[in-house]
Amino acid sequence: MKLSGRFPPLAQVLQVFSVIVFITYAWTLLGAFRLVAVSWVLFMSMGDILSLVAYQLVTALVESLLVLASLLVLAASLPKDLLRDRFASRGTVVAGSFLGTLIGYYQFFLIQDLYDKAWYWLVSFTALCAILLLASSKIRAVERFFSSAADRSMVFLYLLMPMTLLSLGVVLVRNL
Repeated sequence: MKLSGRFPPLAQVLQVFSVIVFITYAWTLLGAFRLVAVSWVLFMSMGDILSLVAYQLVTALVESLLVLASLLVLAASLPKDLLRDRFASRGTVVAGSFLGTLIGYYQFFLIQDLYDKAWYWLVSFTALCAILLLASSKIRAVERFFSSAADRSMVFLYLLMPMTLLSLGVVLVRNL
């Protein structure tokens, strides 16, 4: 089998990428807005604030691409019927579970040492992912929900990618 045949269709990959982008960018922008409201406006100019947001958006793109690449490697290495056949719904479940539990873990253990409690995240991610994957394979409405969510989140790619390209330009100009 050719290597390209081991990957899911491009349309489904873009749908899952849009879910990853939505979650990652929402988390990044929420953090940026919190910092703007609390401290940045006190000692930074608007240009400096926008430059920092540009760096954060480029970082969010890199994070999103890393999560997508991990999912694609997983899809290519697992048997076809586990992830690749229904990549839009199952990839959404895995990516959403991964990012959602990671964000929850970070928020819950923000004050404490994150590394001492890392097994909490691993157990919660594994349990949530297994439950949702099982539900989506047994209940057609659950699978349709995740596929629909992945499809509807495509609009965020149209909104966030131009902002990210502009941010990438700002980062390149500031560092050249």
